[in-house]
Amino acid sequence: MKNIAAIFFLCLSISSCAQRVSKNEKPPKECVRLNDEGVKYLMKPSLGGMNQADTAITFFKEAIHCDSNYIVAFVNLAGAYENKHDFKSEMLVYNKLLSLTNNYPGFIVQKAILFEKLDEVDSAKKNYTIAALGYSKKLSMSPNDIDAIKGLIDIKALTVGKDEAISELNKQIKIHPDIAAKLNDERFFYESFDRKTMTGRSDY
Repeated sequence: MKNIAAIFFLCLSISSCAQRVSKNEKPPKECVRLNDEGVKYLMKPSLGGMNQADTAITFFKEAIHCDSNYIVAFVNLAGAYENKHDFKSEMLVYNKLLSLTNNYPGFIVQKAILFEKLDEVDSAKKNYTIAALGYSKKLSMSPNDIDAIKGLIDIKALTVGKDEAISELNKQIKIHPDIAAKLNDERFFYESFDRKTMTGRSDY
């Protein structure tokens, strides 16, 4: 059940950032159809011992072959590898996503989480730091960038704990009254944040 929760968060968080960093033009309808078929299989439970993620992966790869810049399909492919605990293949997908999105910090965070699951703690810390610098740069250019603010709070939760993340959330709400309501919507997530579910590790 915890694995399902982690995958749900993965899909929820990075699919939204995928929409933000995707190009304005929509992929061809056939590419979208292939991606959507993959999503259907990814959401299905295993049948007869067969992991539906394998079929999902095939569809996502076909969608990417159809449109090599289809960011949402790449994100879903990463989610399918996450489902299979194939973290090395998932890492390769995020490397590709970073090249497509000019090193979007949200994908760097996902790489840091993967490094933790692979027990490569130093690499994880390095990537959290790089991601935080990326979000800080976005904030310097756009102080009310809610994506960057939430990204920095996410890194707090992942690296120092949910109490510190909630403290940072409260601080950011005071600094940004115009988007306080949207930021406050994240409170339940941080109050129920479980680092071990996300990273496989309980230590910081």
